[in-house]
Amino acid sequence: QQNLHYEMCRKHLVHQIFCWWQALDVTAVQVFCHKAVNFVVLQENDTLFHAGFDAHSTYIVAVGELKYVKQAQTAQGETRTSRSVGASTQISEAALWSHWCHVGTMEATSASELVSIEVDKLCQAVDKYTVISLVFQ
Repeated sequence: QQNLHYEMCRKHLVHQIFCWWQALDVTAVQVFCHKAVNFVVLQENDTLFHAGFDAHSTYIVAVGELKYVKQAQTAQGETRTSRSVGASTQISEAALWSHWCHVGTMEATSASELVSIEVDKLCQAVDKYTVISLVFQ
């Protein structure tokens, strides 16, 4: 079961740190995938996260399209910016490296599937592998 889950996740883990990790210790990545990686399915108009909430996961878009909307108050009034993202886009990567609070809202504009990496579970998995944990510190 662990190997199957890894095979489903592997093609989406294209960030350099995960590629390096796979080259260093594929067994560790299999454990990490089994413990910290899940798939999230969104229908059109479903919200992935809202502004003002802590980020507990980072995401990789496997299929579909989402729109990120950020509102900000400036001296000239309220501004609203948006950006569409699609397959292979990493979302909320900062959650891997720091305590992160979403500053915008992410909503699916089409049926979408994302790979979700839960940061706390990633850290727990990393702690078991000394060489890899040194990189993440």
